Amino acid sequence: MGINLRVESERGEAEAELLDPHNLTAKVVSVCETSSKCVRFIDPHGDTTFNQLQLPVLIGEVERALASVSDPKAMSHGQAILRLARQASSEVHTYLKFIGD
Repeated sequence: MGINLRVESERGEAEAELLDPHNLTAKVVSVCETSSKCVRFIDPHGDTTFNQLQLPVLIGEVERALASVSDPKAMSHGQAILRLARQASSEVHTYLKFIGD
């Protein structure tokens, strides 16, 4: 089981979701987790939520991480992470939650 993602409203209602049955989220974020401001706080065993102020930083970190990803499945999953992060950042009172196992 990997780290699933969910775009949530301020009431915790799911607006979009990305499941990770093959642990691809970890492959994407592990590329930059030691030098990052946001990605390093993603907890693979718990939940991590990013707000409107953090999302632009997170998006930049994931974009940079994807430049180093060679696995096509991880690349596709990383692009899906970016879509969710951009969706969450474009809406008011919306959050991106990483849900560990």
